[in-house]
Amino acid sequence: MKTLGLILPAAALAAFFGAGYWMAGRTSDVEVRLAALEDVAGIKRAPVDVPGTIALKNEHSLGSAAAPIALVVYTDFECPFCAAFNRDEFPTIRKQYVDSGKLRFSVKLMPVIETHPFAETAATAAECAGRQGKFFEMHDALFLNDGPLGDDAVRTVASQVGLNGSMLAACMADGTRPFQVIEDSNEGRRFEFSGTPSFVIGPVDSKGMMTVSEHWSGNRRASDIAGMIDELLAAKR
Repeated sequence: MKTLGLILPAAALAAFFGAGYWMAGRTSDVEVRLAALEDVAGIKRAPVDVPGTIALKNEHSLGSAAAPIALVVYTDFECPFCAAFNRDEFPTIRKQYVDSGKLRFSVKLMPVIETHPFAETAATAAECAGRQGKFFEMHDALFLNDGPLGDDAVRTVASQVGLNGSMLAACMADGTRPFQVIEDSNEGRRFEFSGTPSFVIGPVDSKGMMTVSEHWSGNRRASDIAGMIDELLAAKR
């Protein structure tokens, strides 16, 4: 399967991301924005293969490094379907597979900023929480927040999970964490994902390099995901 890849100069990339290029269910709008960038900035698009492998991030992962299978979710902290997966489906998967050492679970951040104006701020804060060893504490707390995730709300959540506020502010201001969020989003787009949550599953080695077996957009029941995990585990025996 082929998809369209972009080679973006930094300024154009920032403008494209800021304009909300990832719009769930609005592929035509995405293509319009891509074409506009091509015309204005001289960006050249070339066909690329859907990734056959992806690298997991240690600070964004749960489970044993020796687990034979990995599940990656591309998520958005203001996406209600992402929150539903984290609340309703993931606890079963974690208990049955992650805690038993059979599955490594990893999160990548893909804010849909066209419809979720604070999602990028929340994603950056989660990245910075990872620097303090509390990515998943921040991840879970952000999903439990009921209101908009503006600066004040993010600071409140950060305090609740015990983050150092000065370190968090410095991290969010240094410019490197948002770039990592953009990298995750670009990786997700290469799979032709249409929104969040989106998933990738497959075997993983001890260095955190996963071979993609299947990828899909949209929430699924824990029982459906368990069936895929069981098939992959059986194939490894």
